[in-house]
Amino acid sequence: MRLLIEQFDLKNRSHDHIKSRLYTYLFLFMGIFLSAFLLYHSDSRAEEEGLFTDYGYEEENNVEYDCMYGPDYGMQLTMEVVNCQEWVSLREMPDVNSRRLAVVPLGALFFDCYWYSDEFVFGEYNGQYGYILADYLTFYSAEPYGEGYEVWDDYGAYFDEVILSYDEMAGFGSEILNEQLDDCRIIAVRSYENGESLYVGCYTYEDEFLWGYITGTEYKTELDATDTFIAGTEEDPRVAIFNVGLGLYMVESITGDIIWELAPTEASFSGSICQAVDQKGTMYVAGYYDTDITAVSIDGEVLWQANADNDDVYWPYEINVYNDEIVVDYESGTENGHFVVAYNLDGRPEWMDVF
Repeated sequence: MRLLIEQFDLKNRSHDHIKSRLYTYLFLFMGIFLSAFLLYHSDSRAEEEGLFTDYGYEEENNVEYDCMYGPDYGMQLTMEVVNCQEWVSLREMPDVNSRRLAVVPLGALFFDCYWYSDEFVFGEYNGQYGYILADYLTFYSAEPYGEGYEVWDDYGAYFDEVILSYDEMAGFGSEILNEQLDDCRIIAVRSYENGESLYVGCYTYEDEFLWGYITGTEYKTELDATDTFIAGTEEDPRVAIFNVGLGLYMVESITGDIIWELAPTEASFSGSICQAVDQKGTMYVAGYYDTDITAVSIDGEVLWQANADNDDVYWPYEINVYNDEIVVDYESGTENGHFVVAYNLDGRPEWMDVF
């Protein structure tokens, strides 16, 4: 009996020893696995940044978002690779461990962009679509043709240069202008996401981008705060871009140069403008909230402002030029609802009628 007990204790001690060895090996294996996992992800991140200590690149990357449109906007725009030493990876999936499709160098443009998440941006580079870490991208805006034209005011209004490919422009919003000129075509689209924004772009007939502007306001009301139309003359076509908070910009149709600006304080403009242009390039512009008709020369000089001076007149909604008359159709409080005033080229009323 005593011998059996001693043999039983020996077996238990042997089992305890084996279990102890097994636990030691298990913890050792887990430690090796965890170290390899952390090292792999660290190398992947360094590879994503294009920073390799073998090449002497050890710079830390501290990045803040510097984009006009953040992850919540979902707009397809052009972005630029920044904040790396040499390149970043275009990934097949939104994961730093997924297959690399291409190496995208510093300063390269990334097209058709939208935020997949706070971490990754989806877009196109050299015909390949994939994902790039958002930390290494910023909204792309070309250098201004002269001094910077971006302006913000109390209305949250803005006006700036922007690059959109022809395909990007088509998905930006609702088309409000598509005008074919001799050497190019002018296309404008308006969007009401996150306020109101108007994109005006110029393209060759082979869809090559020439220039573009974006303007808008941070708010949206029942009236349009932006508009654009073809101005100038047949020999010298121009593009007029309007923002209720900033005024009127005149742009050269081929180069995109801003020829002149007319601030709201210099002319009586308001939302939802209507306009007409005569053969000399003089523009006749009116806004929704007032009855003033403003004549602006092709050089940006305010020639005159006229008023219907009638209590039945509400607001102008259509302007037409017939020979030497500017005929304005107003909404009004008359029985039939239409009040028409014809002005001469000096701004004096010629005749009035009710329809």
